[in-house]
Amino acid sequence: MKNIALILFLSIIVFILGCNNDDTSKVDDTSKVPNLCNINITLNESFVVNKECMYTYISSDNDTIQIALVDIADYRDYGVVCQASTGGYAEISVSAFVNAQQKLKIFTWPGCDGPEEYNPNMSTLPELQLDKGYMLKLMKMYPLSETQDNPPSSESDYGIRLIIMK
Repeated sequence: MKNIALILFLSIIVFILGCNNDDTSKVDDTSKVPNLCNINITLNESFVVNKECMYTYISSDNDTIQIALVDIADYRDYGVVCQASTGGYAEISVSAFVNAQQKLKIFTWPGCDGPEEYNPNMSTLPELQLDKGYMLKLMKMYPLSETQDNPPSSESDYGIRLIIMK
């Protein structure tokens, strides 16, 4: 248990200090670090992340993957506008640590994409290759832009469905 707490503490420190080390995005606002809520997740099972928590998977051979939602820029069309538009898009910034090695990724997600959840094996889903053969995929963004007239007023009202696969 002490090792998990130490890994979590070190990961948060590395996250704060290393946010500008990725060529796919720049996150330089340390206020965007999630609170210390930590939720355990399971390999190959989708989960919904929000901005308040860190999501952790620990494998049987002690690989540790931690996922945090960093930022959401929502440019999707909402409500009836979805029927007469291309839907817009959202940019979802995610931080992933694999054994304390950080990767940052900005996923792009279309607006007005329908209510169905996608099969995680779809090759067209946005993904981030992680170390040791792990892959993080974005599967869905909530709320659905076509089911309400306006975007949420707070990033805490969003849910992003992800899955870690190997």
